[in-house]
Amino acid sequence: MISDLDTLFESGGNDSFPPDVELLALDGEDPPVDLARGEFSEVQNDLAPLFVQSLIANMRDGVVSIDDQYTIRIWNRGAERLTGKAGQVIANQTWNPGLIGLCDESGIPISNEHCPVRHAIGKSVQSIRRLWINKPAGDTVSIDLHIVPVVDSFGNTVGANLLLRDISSETSLERQVQTLYERATTDQLTQICNRAQFDRAHKNFIEMHLLRDAACSLIICDIDQFKKVNDTFGHLAGDDALRLFAKLLSENCRRTDLVARYGGEEFVILCSECSLSVAATRAESIRHQLEQLRLPMLRGKQLTASFGVAEHHSNETTGAMLHRADKALLSAKESGRNRVVQMGPG
Repeated sequence: MISDLDTLFESGGNDSFPPDVELLALDGEDPPVDLARGEFSEVQNDLAPLFVQSLIANMRDGVVSIDDQYTIRIWNRGAERLTGKAGQVIANQTWNPGLIGLCDESGIPISNEHCPVRHAIGKSVQSIRRLWINKPAGDTVSIDLHIVPVVDSFGNTVGANLLLRDISSETSLERQVQTLYERATTDQLTQICNRAQFDRAHKNFIEMHLLRDAACSLIICDIDQFKKVNDTFGHLAGDDALRLFAKLLSENCRRTDLVARYGGEEFVILCSECSLSVAATRAESIRHQLEQLRLPMLRGKQLTASFGVAEHHSNETTGAMLHRADKALLSAKESGRNRVVQMGPG
């Protein structure tokens, strides 16, 4: 629909808008139009405005025309439906985004200074933006706003045509897909990645670092004597402890790292571009931060964890790093818990 309307909207030397037929428009006659260019022939010129006006007036998409003084000249029924603003109310008003409650994708109202319509007219460039409309009744509508400058035969921009396409259903579907993805990849208790997402990411993570000849390491950690936490303070307190530990791990991760709940009270961190010694230092910092906390859910008592650290090497399989980190974790637990053990190759 947008590509068809581009031909309809481009002036091709016209310097006027269609005359008034159920639309708010400038007075005047349209010049002959050439069918070979997707327009109307001179023989049909007497019917051309009627066909165009009928199409625009009855389109489901919103169609708005604005002159170079930013005065609104056309406001079709689709625009009325999308914005909740009647054409009689909008007639001859000066365009500004606040007229229709235009907001960016973050829901922040768009100011005149940052208005894409004014930018398109001022620069004489087409623009397509995904935006939101806040309707008077309080509803919101997601739209694609397509702005097409109108240029006269002298190359002067004399206004713009706007196409407002309702994409609320598409946006809703995108949100549903995103929600399903999050459910499939996120641990519902701790809101970090789950085991399935870690397993999917692990192989790609290793391959990416091998291609770049960059170091990467893995930290695997386990809350010490977690069963006693549940037995002594209850499972709700245990859940709170898991959430707190996951939050601490996330706060000590970079954007390029991945932290996941591996199972039960066991967690893993994929450390991007990180050598064994650096990863071990990071693990020690997390261990120290945890043991300093006095936890309300444990009536002020401490929580500790053990850590195993390994670095991937180019001549080993994908699972070798995980296996060595797991062995290092077991060694940390067997040697007294609340400590970091690192394990090299071999």
